[in-house]
Amino acid sequence: MGATVMNRYHKKLIEFLKLSKNFDVKIALQYIKNRHTLGHEEFSVYMQQHLESYFSPVIDFYKNGGIDLYPIKKCKSLESNIVWVCWWQGENSMPDVVHMCVKQIRSLCRKVPEVTFVLITKDNYSEYIELPRFTIDKLNKGIINLTSFSDILRQCLLSTYGGAWIDSTVICTSIKGIEQLFQAPYFSIKIEKEKVNRASEGQVVTSGRWASFFLNNVGTNLFAFVRDCLLYYWEKQDYLIDFYMQNYCIKIAVDNFSEVRGMVDSQPLFCNYVYYIEECFKNGRELELKEDTYFYKLSYKIFDEKQIKQLKDYLKKKDILVD
Repeated sequence: MGATVMNRYHKKLIEFLKLSKNFDVKIALQYIKNRHTLGHEEFSVYMQQHLESYFSPVIDFYKNGGIDLYPIKKCKSLESNIVWVCWWQGENSMPDVVHMCVKQIRSLCRKVPEVTFVLITKDNYSEYIELPRFTIDKLNKGIINLTSFSDILRQCLLSTYGGAWIDSTVICTSIKGIEQLFQAPYFSIKIEKEKVNRASEGQVVTSGRWASFFLNNVGTNLFAFVRDCLLYYWEKQDYLIDFYMQNYCIKIAVDNFSEVRGMVDSQPLFCNYVYYIEECFKNGRELELKEDTYFYKLSYKIFDEKQIKQLKDYLKKKDILVD
């Protein structure tokens, strides 16, 4: 038996043991079987059903008129038109593509009246909110990884202050994008179903109706619900059952609360070509930005130095990058 096969079985065994410890043997066996035999669409149905059952106390709490199952202390007085961007290690540790994206969004925000840009890092997050102690303890112990902690942080900030969360690997190509952020109680990326990548579990879960890397809250309890689901989970569990937990929580809210479903369904398409730049570089296609898309999702793990330089040169040539 080859080393690759052995490693695969070892990974499954570790996954099974952790799931058994955190849930039970039956759930662990079902999860392992479904994860490795079902396609993304079938698996997403199974996973949502499991999580919806698990989060039933939170769902019932909100259906009965509750809010703030896990109240978060607000540490500053800020207006609601905030653009939140996070790079945990701080600006000096940003890869080139992240630095380019963050600098661009900050510069554009400064040109729009009454919009405040905030970069969240490990050194300043506690100046804005006071998180439950167990989240910090589990982060420090490596139980909660930085991606999951970022999901918690995002939902806590959005539910406490409002504003827009934009991932640090999103490039904004026009001030029009910033100007459109705060015109509705809820706002996100929304793309045509035909553009959903069926090979991506995350996009299969959302069906292109929202993107967790770009969320805006002006006046909705959606993000309080998602926050409470994430905190409810991590208070009790020490193992992340699915990388796309945040998207599943939003999907559960959409399916269980008519107000949320109405907001998501009624939002028009926004940034329909959000993955276009990345697709062009992946497939070697000539880049030409789309007129109806002002935000594009990039990845610091995909772009090498040569590609970053090519993208910067293109954006400078088009007079898009702001100093």
